[in-house]
Amino acid sequence: MTKKLIFYVMFLFFPILIAAVGSSGLSFGSNIVIDRYDADITLDQNGDMSIVETWDMDYPSAEYWVRFRDFGYGKYADGYPLYMDFSNVATFDESSASVRVFKDGVDITDDVRVGFSWDYDVDEQGFFVECYPSRSYCESIFTEMDDHALSEGKVTFVYEYKIIGAITEYTDISELNWRLFEYAEGKIKEASVTVHLPANAHAIDDIYVWGHSGAAGSIDIVSAQQIDMSLSNIGTKDYIEFRILAPRDLFPNVDLINKVYSAEMNLASLIAYEAELAEYNNLRITIAQILLYVAIASVVAMGFVTVYVYRKYDKEYEPRFQAEFYRDLPGEESPAEVSYLYYMRKINDEDVTATLLDLIRRKFVTIDYTGQDMIDADADFRLIRVDAADRSTLRPHEQQIMHWFFDVIGAGSSVSTKQIENYGKQIRNAERFQSEAKQFVRLAKQAGAEHDYFEKSLAANKTKAYSFALIPGSVLAASLLTGAFLSMDNTLAAIVTGIVTIGYLAYVATIQKRSVNGNESFVKWRAFRNFLVGFGNMKDYPMPGVTVWEHYLVYATSLKCADKVMDQLRIKLPLDDAAVSQSTFMGVGYRTRGFYYGYALGRFQRSITTARTNVTQTIVAYNAQKAGGSGHGGGFGGGSSFGGGGGGGRSR
Repeated sequence: MTKKLIFYVMFLFFPILIAAVGSSGLSFGSNIVIDRYDADITLDQNGDMSIVETWDMDYPSAEYWVRFRDFGYGKYADGYPLYMDFSNVATFDESSASVRVFKDGVDITDDVRVGFSWDYDVDEQGFFVECYPSRSYCESIFTEMDDHALSEGKVTFVYEYKIIGAITEYTDISELNWRLFEYAEGKIKEASVTVHLPANAHAIDDIYVWGHSGAAGSIDIVSAQQIDMSLSNIGTKDYIEFRILAPRDLFPNVDLINKVYSAEMNLASLIAYEAELAEYNNLRITIAQILLYVAIASVVAMGFVTVYVYRKYDKEYEPRFQAEFYRDLPGEESPAEVSYLYYMRKINDEDVTATLLDLIRRKFVTIDYTGQDMIDADADFRLIRVDAADRSTLRPHEQQIMHWFFDVIGAGSSVSTKQIENYGKQIRNAERFQSEAKQFVRLAKQAGAEHDYFEKSLAANKTKAYSFALIPGSVLAASLLTGAFLSMDNTLAAIVTGIVTIGYLAYVATIQKRSVNGNESFVKWRAFRNFLVGFGNMKDYPMPGVTVWEHYLVYATSLKCADKVMDQLRIKLPLDDAAVSQSTFMGVGYRTRGFYYGYALGRFQRSITTARTNVTQTIVAYNAQKAGGSGHGGGFGGGSSFGGGGGGGRSR
């Protein structure tokens, strides 16, 4: 099993971990923690609602010293499905609203600046205090710690406010349909809501309560005068919402505007609606659970699918050649063609150097280093084209090298290393350099493609492999569609299957498989590379002459191990006059001050690298200047009961 497959199997495990963590109730997001939220609600005979609510915050640092509490008081939420009377409105009692702030149990309200939206106060940034987003039927209270250090750690906010006209009276029942908040700056660990009804002699059975929230919770009708609710693990975009139905005589003084006498709105219709809503919500919960389980199952299934696809379409064939070393050239391909095989259809920068060295070795090009100091890393020596050589025997990509360096850059039969380096400093030359480089890559790949290196049925096999993505993809589509049309939170299932689908598709896209013959050649070239890297430790290896090693070095350049080969040759193959007379590039600079093995090879590679760098810088600078336009500078181009209320908490 390759590293790529091991990585993908681990990649498949990651969504399962996300699902496990998500189902445990842990949440990722805001680092603010809300330990508790408590609301004590008192309803009076006028149908007004007085609320004292406590937020026990735990701020991780003093970076949060500002808080807003937004109070929505509209009686109908967006999308309210039942009958609406637009004269049935509530108001926020500005005169009764207040906030107190405690730090570790000590009242620090005097050290807190408080602002109110209805007084047109401004926040710490100079903007009017208002709800976010700004909307009607919403007021906001702003608090700012004068001493920012006070905001770190445990901070408690106690809000008192009153909603006038919260109760709606129908023909045979009175209703409180309210959402206390719909967002918060952190996950709420625990929450409690206590509702006190006016004194009455009714039985508990006369009181009806339904709760709505994405969090788990319970409702206890303690008596006809008190209702207790408790919840836990409320998400940052979740809410606490409830509908209470009570006899009309509990609220004898309800304002006329809050009396809605419609045949559509009565006890029976509201009970029927809540029953329908409960059934709908249960269905949503069931679907969400099924989708999550199916998502996890699809991840497991895709693990097996990936192993199957790897073995059938990705795993290389078993080669006949099994030795670790191959001491001779495995074939007569050019270095660029070997690179095409070795690096899975890729042509690298080293292949330009390797091809040039091979042309020197085969005496299509000679080197003139007269007068150059071999100590100088930037010595300028000249490459001379041998016009008498028969270039018709060259492969197209080799002919392209000759054309690129001599006809284009040198504009003649010779070119110096400095010319190569400096050619791309003008935009027209830089673009021409890039064009010639792309042509070399295209022709080299074309030459490599002429060999039977890769599976001819790879495209068809990958199409078959892609089809397996329908397994997690269909679950992803179902998660998104049910989430959109049934207002379900399928985030976890969508994330899990989305990661797996994208990951699997990315894996299949990377599949490159060599043919039987191609893999046989590959393992031989790999064994040859092993030999090049380790021949210095082979005591029984008879060293061939410099001519052979120049041939080997050409391929060592494309195989990216030329430096290691040269380090060993300095010890194993000392040059003498006879060897130098046979060499074409290894002996460059012999008997000059500072001579060392591989100077020419290293100089060519540096020259080509410098040329590419100059070309890139020229093109980037030119494009940046164009993007600058006429600005005289360059750069920077282009289920709910739909209750009233709402709002929430924000910190910054």
